[in-house]
Amino acid sequence: MRLFYRVLLVLFVALALCLGLVLYFIANPKLLAYQAPQQLHFLDQWSPADRQAYYYTPQGTQVKGLHYDWFSALELPFFKQSFAAPEYLARFGFLIDPQQQASAANPGNLPVGFTRHQNPGSKVQYLDITCAACHTGELRFKGQALRIDGAPAQHVLPSSVPTLRGGSFGQALVASLAATYYNPWKFERFARKVLGDQYPAQHQQLRKDFKVSLDNFLAVAWNDTHRGLYPTLEGPGRTDAFGRIANASFGDAISPDNYRVANAPVDYPHLWDMWTFDWVQWNGSAKQPMARNIGEALGVGATLNFFDDHGQPLQGDARYPSSVRVQDLHLIEQTLQRLKPPVWPEELFGAIDRPLAAKGRALFTENCAGCHVPAVVEENGRLVKQLKMLPVEV
Repeated sequence: MRLFYRVLLVLFVALALCLGLVLYFIANPKLLAYQAPQQLHFLDQWSPADRQAYYYTPQGTQVKGLHYDWFSALELPFFKQSFAAPEYLARFGFLIDPQQQASAANPGNLPVGFTRHQNPGSKVQYLDITCAACHTGELRFKGQALRIDGAPAQHVLPSSVPTLRGGSFGQALVASLAATYYNPWKFERFARKVLGDQYPAQHQQLRKDFKVSLDNFLAVAWNDTHRGLYPTLEGPGRTDAFGRIANASFGDAISPDNYRVANAPVDYPHLWDMWTFDWVQWNGSAKQPMARNIGEALGVGATLNFFDDHGQPLQGDARYPSSVRVQDLHLIEQTLQRLKPPVWPEELFGAIDRPLAAKGRALFTENCAGCHVPAVVEENGRLVKQLKMLPVEV
C-alpha cells in the first residue's frame, strides 16, 4: 500500500512539473521584444487607397468562429494586458504602424491583414485574416522600417500545436482563449467588455458560444498533433501554406483520407506581377485566379458546408452557401494588378555598389540562373516565361 502511494506521489509530481513547464513557456514564449522604428517608410508601389483596400478588405475567412470583438477583448493568459495590443501582436511578426489610429476599416487598430466581415443574415462580425497578413513584408535598417507590399511576411502564424519552443501566434491565441474560458475572473472581465450593459442577460450564452470556438481550436491542435501533419518547425521564412490550405479544404472539410504531411521547403510567394502568370502556386497547380483565391480563402477558414448534420452529402443549391466574399476577392485581385515591384530605395539603404553588383550578376548567371531565371519565349505575340516545377525531393 505504501508503494502505491509513493508511485502515485511520483506521478503527481511528474504531472505537476510537466504542467508547470508548459505554463512557463505559455507565459514566456520565445518572442523578440517589439521595437518601434524611428520612421516607417512606404515604397511607391501603388496609391494609399489601394494599399488600404489591400490591407483591410475581408475575404470571408472565419478563424474557427472567433468573433472580432472577442479577439479585441482577449487578455494575455496570465496577465490583464490586451492580447490584441498592436505592440504585442507585432512580436509575432505582424506588421503595425506605430502612428496608426483606429479607423472605420480597422476599428480594433489591428495589424495589416486583420479585418472583419459579417455574413448575410447574421449580426456577428467575424475576425477575418485576409491576403495582406501573409503577403506584406517589412525590412529594418538602422532604426528605419521599409514596408514592401506584396512581399512575403516574416511572421509565426499557423501552428496551434503546443511545443516547448512556443512563440507561435496560434499557440498563444489558444492559450489566451483557454485562460479566458477557464479563469472565471478573466472571463467576467472579457464578457463585460464584449457585452457592455447586456452582460446580465447574455453572459451565459456568450460563454456557450465562446466554448464552441475554443473547442474548434483545440480539435485542430489535436488533429494536427496526432496525425503528424506538420513535422517541420515553421516560422519566419518557412511555411508550407499550400499544404495547410489543402489539409483544411480537403481534410478538415471533406475526409480525413485527404490529409497529407505538409513539409515543403517554401514560404509565402510575392504577389507583384502574379496576375501575368498562367499558373501559380509553387507547384504550378492553380490556373484560374478566382479559383485560386477562393481555395486560399477556404483554406484559411472561410466556410463551405458539404455535409448535413447526419454526415450525408448536401444536394442541389444547399451545397453552395459560403462565407467566401467573391466580390471582395475580385477587388483584391484587381487591386494587385496595380501593384508595382519594389525598387531599391537608395535614399534609405544607400547606393548600390555597381561594380560589385556586376560581379554578383556574373556569379548568379553561372551558378543560379539555370533554375532561377526561366527561359523567355514569344507565344501569340507576347513574351512568356517557361517556368520549371521542381519536386520537393530536389
